[in-house]
Amino acid sequence: MTPYNVFMDTVDDFLKLEYEKVIPSFSIPDNPASFQSWKESVRKELSRKLCIEEKPSFGDVSVISEDDCGSYVRKRMAFSMDGLVCPFYLLVPKEKPAALVLALHGHGVGVKDAIGLCEEESYQKKFALRLCENGFAVVAPELLGFGDMRLNEDKESDDSNSCHRLAMNLLFEGKTLLGMRVQEARCSLTIASSMFPSLRRGVMGISGGGTVATFLTALSDDISAAVISGYAGFFRTSILAMHHCVCNYVPGLLQSFELPTILSSIAPVPMLWESGDKDPIYPQKAAEEASVIVGKCYRLLGHEEAFSCDFFSGEHEIHGVKAYRFLKDNLR
Repeated sequence: MTPYNVFMDTVDDFLKLEYEKVIPSFSIPDNPASFQSWKESVRKELSRKLCIEEKPSFGDVSVISEDDCGSYVRKRMAFSMDGLVCPFYLLVPKEKPAALVLALHGHGVGVKDAIGLCEEESYQKKFALRLCENGFAVVAPELLGFGDMRLNEDKESDDSNSCHRLAMNLLFEGKTLLGMRVQEARCSLTIASSMFPSLRRGVMGISGGGTVATFLTALSDDISAAVISGYAGFFRTSILAMHHCVCNYVPGLLQSFELPTILSSIAPVPMLWESGDKDPIYPQKAAEEASVIVGKCYRLLGHEEAFSCDFFSGEHEIHGVKAYRFLKDNLR
């Protein structure tokens, strides 16, 4: 009889071998002359994998409430998209805004955490509010699956998110939750941009919001600077290395890309990464390794100075020490 311990490591080995079998079809070009056409190919493939149209449609934009918050005005607004009513907040400083920034929250209670409407400060450190305090007009959507965008069953049971059932249903129907969030973020930014047509546009996202910020920036011509916090690295060291929320997963994505390839396609748009040395789910060491690959791409295009990293001592959290200044410098 075969001893039981013979089988102890086979499942772990199986996952490792399955990853190593996959050779992504997209590799970063080494010729700057071919970069733009490669970038367009990346966008088409990303849209296909995310199961989204390249230009989403929306309608019925409305203002739900407006509050004077002293140095800024906070508006709660909504629009319709694919049968959903999608709420978002708009924070506008009373002084002339320096630029418009899309703020994308991560897992937790939802957008209220990022805009400062929660009493306790979390890993998100009210970063959307901090952006407004730094002189930016800020558009902050409630991403599908969180806060008011949860299923009724999860609101009633006070579950923090509806990611699992939403993601599973959408996958079964040929869509992706990440794709829906990217489209929701894109529509929010488009609406806010129509209100501030002269302002340059940036994005800042943390964790799951960093995921959305990465894919949105890779797909967009409208974003002039991006801050990716607590996400950059490799799929093999993050969502494929440990338990992560199912909202991170896109069927067959690895067949086309590892994460540094998607991040490289953002070049030459100015981009800054934040990564804490005690981040247990998006390791800093992996971000450092990925930054070498992405930095090479920026150098190839003659824009080495446009890519930077804030590798700080801390957890999975917003840091902000370099990020707010980076956005100011690149969105003037």
